Amino acid sequence: MHVSLLTVGRARPDWIRDASRVYLSRLNRLLPTTVREVKKSSLPNPSKAVEQEGKRLLSGLARETTLLAMDEKGAYLNSMEFSKLLNELLQNGKPIVFVIGGAFGLSREVLDRATKIISLSKLTFPHQLARIVLLEQIYRGMTIVRGLPYHHV
Repeated sequence: MHVSLLTVGRARPDWIRDASRVYLSRLNRLLPTTVREVKKSSLPNPSKAVEQEGKRLLSGLARETTLLAMDEKGAYLNSMEFSKLLNELLQNGKPIVFVIGGAFGLSREVLDRATKIISLSKLTFPHQLARIVLLEQIYRGMTIVRGLPYHHV
């Protein structure tokens, strides 16, 4: 099984890129995981930019993909609930893609395509920081699924 993280924009600044690499390296020991970045829109109108980014995010997604969208209006899960969801999805055998939008979020088209919409927190994070938080939570979820000592109840 394989998991992908699909994001708008490149990992910048260096500390974001470095933290992403740390969690991606840890995670890949438990579950093959890749990150794919799509170009952020340069359109000045935020709603048109989100639409353009949404089309980029959805292009190339296989129809059978389980898409999990990160959105502030999504479901709130604690780490145990997240690990249970992750385990159930891994058992399905379908490709799993987590998607994080750009500065203005995800398009309606992406949200409608999502299997599940999840909020990382009641707090608002910059989309670059959300990448690190999500990678850490996927790693944490996998350690819970595998019974490894990382998550402390």
